[in-house]
Amino acid sequence: MTNKELKGANVTRGIVPVLFDENLVRLNFGYYQFISKLLYKQIKDKTYGAALMQINIRDVRQLKLNVPPIKVQDELLPKLECNLSVLYQ
Repeated sequence: MTNKELKGANVTRGIVPVLFDENLVRLNFGYYQFISKLLYKQIKDKTYGAALMQINIRDVRQLKLNVPPIKVQDELLPKLECNLSVLYQ
C-alpha cells in the first residue's frame, strides 16, 4: 500500500502501488487485508513463475477485499493493531 504522495510515481517492474479511496478504506485496514489469509490465497492462486514469482496487474485489480463501513474499520483497527503487535513480540 502507498499513500497519495506517491500517486503517479514511477516504480520498478515488480512493484504495484495500491491506492485506496480514503472515503472507503483506511490505509491500515487495507494493509491488514493484504496480510490476511483471504488475500494471500487469492494472490497465491494468481501468481506464476519459477525463479521470479509474478502476478498480472489485471489480477491485482480483481482481488476481493472485505471492506466494512469506515466506522466499523475504525472500531476494528485498534484490535487488529493490538493483535498484530502481540504476534510480533
